Amino acid sequence: MSKKIGAYIGKISYKYIIYFCIFCVGGILTLIFGLYNYYDYSRECMESAKREADNTATRIVGQIDERFENLAQYYLSVVSDDETMWVLEHNIKFSDYNHYNPVMEKLANNTLFGDYISGYALVNFRTKWVLNSKGIYKLEETVNAEELKEMFRQEEGVPYKNYWCYNDTEELTNKIDRNYRLTIETAGINFVMRLPITSSKVYAMLVVNVDMNAWKNWMNQLLDECESVVVVDSDGNLIYTSDERLSEYCATLQESDSIEMGGAVYTVTGRTSDVLGWKYYVCRNLEEERFLGARFPIPFLLLLGVLIVAMLMVFSYLIYRPVGSLVRNISNDKQKWKGNELQFLAGEFETAMGDKKILQEVVNANRKKLQELFELRMIRGEISGDEEWKEYVNDFELRSWKYFATAVIVLNLREEEENQSSVSEDAICLKLVEEMPETLEKMAWIAPVYNACTIFAIFAEDDENRLLEQIKEFYFGMQEYAMAATGYHVLMGVSGNHADYRHVRAAYRESINALTNNGVGETETAEKPENLRDCHFYLASYTLNGQQYDSSYEKDIRNGIKAVDKEACYCTTDEFMSHLAKLQADQTEKMIYILQYVNAILQTAMDARLNLEQIFPDGIRKVYFELMEVPELERERRYIKRYIIDPILEERNVLLEKRSYSMMEEIEELLSESKGNITLTECAEALHVHPTYIWKILKTEKGKSFAEYLEEYKLEQAKKLLLNTNMSVAEIAAELNYTNAQNFIRFFSKCTGVTPGKFRKLY
Repeated sequence: MSKKIGAYIGKISYKYIIYFCIFCVGGILTLIFGLYNYYDYSRECMESAKREADNTATRIVGQIDERFENLAQYYLSVVSDDETMWVLEHNIKFSDYNHYNPVMEKLANNTLFGDYISGYALVNFRTKWVLNSKGIYKLEETVNAEELKEMFRQEEGVPYKNYWCYNDTEELTNKIDRNYRLTIETAGINFVMRLPITSSKVYAMLVVNVDMNAWKNWMNQLLDECESVVVVDSDGNLIYTSDERLSEYCATLQESDSIEMGGAVYTVTGRTSDVLGWKYYVCRNLEEERFLGARFPIPFLLLLGVLIVAMLMVFSYLIYRPVGSLVRNISNDKQKWKGNELQFLAGEFETAMGDKKILQEVVNANRKKLQELFELRMIRGEISGDEEWKEYVNDFELRSWKYFATAVIVLNLREEEENQSSVSEDAICLKLVEEMPETLEKMAWIAPVYNACTIFAIFAEDDENRLLEQIKEFYFGMQEYAMAATGYHVLMGVSGNHADYRHVRAAYRESINALTNNGVGETETAEKPENLRDCHFYLASYTLNGQQYDSSYEKDIRNGIKAVDKEACYCTTDEFMSHLAKLQADQTEKMIYILQYVNAILQTAMDARLNLEQIFPDGIRKVYFELMEVPELERERRYIKRYIIDPILEERNVLLEKRSYSMMEEIEELLSESKGNITLTECAEALHVHPTYIWKILKTEKGKSFAEYLEEYKLEQAKKLLLNTNMSVAEIAAELNYTNAQNFIRFFSKCTGVTPGKFRKLY
């Protein structure tokens, strides 16, 4: 019986089976969904609102506590330094301006806390002096001196010498009134420290007053349109509410997770501040969350039924379309296919498995051409990721090395160059590549290719010295081969050594620069063997007396400028000057290296979009002139630090502070443009900042690392494409720059627990 049923089903078109199954399942699900919809949606709205309110309360308390803790830590360090201790221990006078002014500047700290500190006061009860944000005067002149004494005595029994307090008195606003200047700000939140902190006997007090408007803005900025906040102290007394109607519900907030007000239901969640001990309640309006209207009129339900039927038909067609298209492409019969398409495809798949060996033979026969395309893709920077790189290396049976360098070779036409046509030169170079001896080809990691009027080769080794010897051996062999085959010598440019395959494109540019500039970093005084005169290295391997110039300092100073790390820049400059001092070279050669080092600094500044005309108003020419006039290395070191590095870092710091607000938008735009196919280093290079700065921005704004945020972005894009388009899994994988569908399926399954196909069916 089962065989007869199977034979019967085998005669039925897969299209009709899909229609039948989809309509049965769709009808049952629609019925269940219609019955359960209102209850389920209400429950989800409640849970979603609860989560959102809970997240908002957590963010509010976390950010406020973090700011208050930073403030406390800062003032703990200020009151411990020598300048503050001098003010505390001495009976100061108005003439002691040089002693108390630095202390007042530190206490004010407009850079860190200027946006949320209303004022401060350092009160010395022993010397009867007050250092206030409004000035310096005697304690007896203070209008609220008794209030200050009470604050000083308030926490005497507590072992800690600092505490937070709240004062609900009104703030003085009439700044013209003399009492305003002589009144110490205590309204609102205050951070109080009894001093000195290192002694058991206290006789002074520091009061730092927090701007309540800034505190309220912190909370309001984190609230959604449907959210309100209520803040009460540890005794349940109201401190602040963004909705005055909620003030009468303060007593019930702690006992209930929802309240009714004005005909609307609010879900309530609270978080307690670890610093102040206050309770922050976030109330979210459920009516603004919920779908408007749960009951539908009969005409609307009928229209909805028609739409569901139409969607089921379209959905059935979309499921069948890939199968039908595949059958039509595979079948040699152009007539309409009859029977079960899946059985037909199963038979064809068995046949295709037998053809796998033929496909592999085709790949082997075209291996050299495929390797050439692989090299050209690396030059253009089209290898998208580690997985694609590993696939090429494994398929071509290539060995991975620790270091690699690239080289470009051109014909040395000399005086014949003007009469030599480009076509002839191309023909000669193509002939050199196609007829290159196998011994020369094997010296390179992959056989050299002809690209953009040059012969391009990649060399790789685990040891940098062996890599250099390999390049030299190839150069000597290439000279001999080219001379014998064409009658021309060749010129070769060699890049610096690299360890990351992603840098092949950069290495290629270095090779071109070395060739066109006759060796970046090489000088007229450099001595190389005569047989290497036409081989130019991006990083010169020869200097006077065989000593090597280390260009890594240029890379280090670039990183220091990008990271705005003054200490690292100073350290690199010191090490660079020490390195020059050890070189047995004349002053002219050392000056060339110094100018090259300064060029790296200025180039990095220009890449970071700094205005050099604003930094150096007298012109860069004057900077170079003064630098060359300095008679010794020690003075040049100080000049570079003070007149080049310092102003560049200062301007870059200002620029980064201005850009910090828009940096997150630029990162998201880069992710969108690259479809998530970008690394942290590439993102930092595109934005002309250090990778550490990108990492800090993401941690501050999103609470995630770059890898986590990138993974989340790709996952969200994948979900949108699965739910909102008819693209197949393979097409989505290609859209997101995955090398094949299996890699995409593994990534999606790891993140969601289900395959892309199952996710699309579930949702």
